[in-house]
Amino acid sequence: MTTESVSLNNKKIEGIPSKDLFIAMLIKDITLRDAIGDLTDNSVDAANANASKSDQQDEIDLSKFSINILLDKTHFEIFDNCGGIEEDIARESAFKLGKPKNYEFGKHTIGQFGIGMKRAFFKLGEQITVKSVALNSLFKIKINVPEWRDKTDEKDWYFAFDSVTKEKHKLKDTMTTITISGLKEDVKKQFSDPQFLIDLKNEIALE
Repeated sequence: MTTESVSLNNKKIEGIPSKDLFIAMLIKDITLRDAIGDLTDNSVDAANANASKSDQQDEIDLSKFSINILLDKTHFEIFDNCGGIEEDIARESAFKLGKPKNYEFGKHTIGQFGIGMKRAFFKLGEQITVKSVALNSLFKIKINVPEWRDKTDEKDWYFAFDSVTKEKHKLKDTMTTITISGLKEDVKKQFSDPQFLIDLKNEIALE
């Protein structure tokens, strides 16, 4: 038997998961209603946070905020006027999987683990556009999931702004719009089911 020594100059062993596995595991155990619920939770959290800034009472006034959902067999869109997503939050945490270990959840927060928006993206479709106007910034991000998924370098897990600007806005002018097209086949089927739409509407009303 012959033996051959192996150089240990490079001790790194590949452990990066494939993006296909990452996406499959992320959406494996959630329903379509769960995914849409995650997005509405984010909007509700934003409304609660911005309303509580000016109202220190236990009962906060949410009457100025709204969440609208439009959907059909070609696309899904959710729009809110609940404060937007600041550029630095988008850059540092909103598009990451999970929250930093020292992240402190707000008093009125529904979402917990920071995965809702991303898993909703992957559950629904393959072309995602996020537009945000926040108090101090505005940005637009487009995500082509197949293109992102096919990048195999370990450094290519990032997303990129299409445009981003630092500028001031009034709360009444803030907004977030998420538009998803290239819907999955099962999503198209459920969006064509009247009973699914009734159940979704009833479930969202309970948020």
